[in-house]
Amino acid sequence: MRKYTIIGCLAVGIILLFIGTVIIPSSGQNIEKTSSSISRGNTLYVGGSGPGNYTGIQDAINDSSDWDTIFVYHGMYFENVIIDRSIVLIGENKNTTIIDGGSDWSGGNAVTIDSNWVNISGFTIQNSINGSRPYSGISIYYSCYNNITGNIITHNDFGIHLSNNSNYSTISKNIFTNNSWGIAILHNSNFNNIINNNITKNKIGIELFDHSDFNNIINNTITNNKNGNGIYLSGSHNNTISSNTISDNYYDSIYLSFSDNNTISNNTITNSFNGIMLWYGDNNTISENTITNNDHNGIDIENGNYNNIINNTISNNVHNGINPTHSDLNTIINNTIVNNNDYGVSLEYSNGNDITSNNISKNKLGMYIRLSTDNTILKNNFLKNKKDAFFNNSKENTWNHNYWNRPRILPKLIFGTIDYDPFTMVWFNIDWRPALKPYDIP
Repeated sequence: MRKYTIIGCLAVGIILLFIGTVIIPSSGQNIEKTSSSISRGNTLYVGGSGPGNYTGIQDAINDSSDWDTIFVYHGMYFENVIIDRSIVLIGENKNTTIIDGGSDWSGGNAVTIDSNWVNISGFTIQNSINGSRPYSGISIYYSCYNNITGNIITHNDFGIHLSNNSNYSTISKNIFTNNSWGIAILHNSNFNNIINNNITKNKIGIELFDHSDFNNIINNTITNNKNGNGIYLSGSHNNTISSNTISDNYYDSIYLSFSDNNTISNNTITNSFNGIMLWYGDNNTISENTITNNDHNGIDIENGNYNNIINNTISNNVHNGINPTHSDLNTIINNTIVNNNDYGVSLEYSNGNDITSNNISKNKLGMYIRLSTDNTILKNNFLKNKKDAFFNNSKENTWNHNYWNRPRILPKLIFGTIDYDPFTMVWFNIDWRPALKPYDIP
């Protein structure tokens, strides 16, 4: 039974604040199920040895009222729990208080939240798997203001699944492992906080899909997700991805598709395919990240315009540091792009980009430009690359005030080629005023 619509989400939020945590001593197993009260409701007990305690979590929920607390003692609970009222559900110990969704016997979501203002903490939630349709460890549907914290969520199709205008929830300090998706936020689910979770050995770490906007993904460890991306955004905008450690994922650490106005900052991104892949995304900001040792490119942009790439350290990637293709009017400023095996910056079919004040050093080729025009390359340091710059069929770019390995008084020639079928001609661009000394680029 759904007790609130999305309008209810907002109304309840204005009326009251939800109770967070209730401290219950583990020695209280003989306390009756309703003998203790809290400021907003009663406390009901499941398991343990109290004569009035419930044996099933769902039975206690059915007898509870809004703002009650249900405390569950350690044990294995084979249930598909449906929470249709605003309660606090607390497990005695996250390692030993287990809700099993029953993949081998009936199947279903281990926990379904069908109300607002629900708190869940202290459980292992497992085995919601089905071959014909995906189930969730915790399914949050059309529900707001929930707090899921301090759980182990494992061996489910979705670890946690928020969908259909599920807003303003916090998912924090959980361990997600061996799920198909660690966390999925879908279908207009906005303003959620994903904070301080350990998300490892799933197929996909975190997915945001279909206008799931203004969510915060902060300070998570997202590693070893073995069949997909660390974080995947599709059609989702104005999200913040910050201060995460993202490594050793099978595909890209962060993949954005048709997603605009997102901020990706202060992440450590290593040992995936691409560090960051941006595909058909505009007006995103990628800043202050450390992106190293990826199997393809540090930052790969395809058909992305008006993006800002600022103050990143991009190093030791197998191919290119920054790789825009069919991408126009992007800003690449104040980055350190070093020790990439192929190109520091590669532009192909990309026009009107601003590449200013970068340290481009110790790459096989500092900058490569192909079939791209009207780009500005200004005040960069080109240092100790095997070759600093080269272009192909790209005559109309502006090079100015760059530092080229040593002080230069005369203009610097940048050589390239122009194809006039069946001939290829040597051509050159000119940096008319190269810098006399390297720039101090932080």
